[in-house]
Amino acid sequence: MKIAMIGTGYVGLVSGVCFSDFGHEVVCVDKAARKIEMLEAGEVPIYEPGLDVLMAKNVEAGRLFFTTDLDQAVAEADAVFIAVGTPTRRGDGHADLTYVMAAAEEIARAMVGYTVVVTKSTVPVGTNRQVKQTIARVAPEADFDVASNPEFLREGAAIDDFMRPDRVVVGVQSERAGAVMEEIYRPLFLRDFPIVTTDLESAEMIKYAARSDLLVILTEWNEFRALDLKRLARKMATAHMADLRNIYSAKDSKRAGFTQYTSVGRQGVMQDTGSASLRRAKAKEEKSMSPRSRRLENKKNGTMTGAVSIDHER
Repeated sequence: MKIAMIGTGYVGLVSGVCFSDFGHEVVCVDKAARKIEMLEAGEVPIYEPGLDVLMAKNVEAGRLFFTTDLDQAVAEADAVFIAVGTPTRRGDGHADLTYVMAAAEEIARAMVGYTVVVTKSTVPVGTNRQVKQTIARVAPEADFDVASNPEFLREGAAIDDFMRPDRVVVGVQSERAGAVMEEIYRPLFLRDFPIVTTDLESAEMIKYAARSDLLVILTEWNEFRALDLKRLARKMATAHMADLRNIYSAKDSKRAGFTQYTSVGRQGVMQDTGSASLRRAKAKEEKSMSPRSRRLENKKNGTMTGAVSIDHER
């Protein structure tokens, strides 16, 4: 499998080197000519224990290359990974996707034949669909798929995390793209490391959900109505959901494995997976309260009894 890795920062370089150690032919691309010169000379511009040795091994084996020529690298690739920076945008704190979309446009102009474009950068939910739209706009006749493959690398342990992952998350829209991603990660599959295949939005969300305690839903976008809740719940440290748009239900969240569900303006919004008898007893107790006592109890427990409108940007 031929891979082009766009960006030689921490994620891009570690991923490119490790993919080449899987046996794939990898070309790492960067616009910074000085950085490429360093890499070609065997110098690693980041600190990661063991990366220099692994890089030298695969360069010598003829599987790992470095270049500033994006067009040629993309034209020859079966899969192109976007691993560029997504810095925090000044003013509103949102992720700046300028580099991601610029990379998508350049990839669109350079692709030859069927190509899977994979986002490895940390991006907000919905970014991969934007990447797909950008490529389709620039190259309407292009034969391609997009995929999401978030990274879970820790600095200082990145190689071990890549080679012995807790799980690999892959979001795809077609069986064709899924087959390409399976081939790329085949060495891990053969060693029984878990490969989680899901849809684009769920893969993006899992990156943010990992080790989180609370999933807060602030939008009614259709993409969020189709999240793989079971996988999200499994990846969270504490599977609690605050559904501020009421797009799911307590039953949905419980079935998926969430241990607590909170919504706005619904009867019994503080749902828990406790026994049915306890819930019935609580409901009976609340029914016997006076309206004033019920309001005081709700206030004490932090239960919201009114609807809340939250604006959001598309």
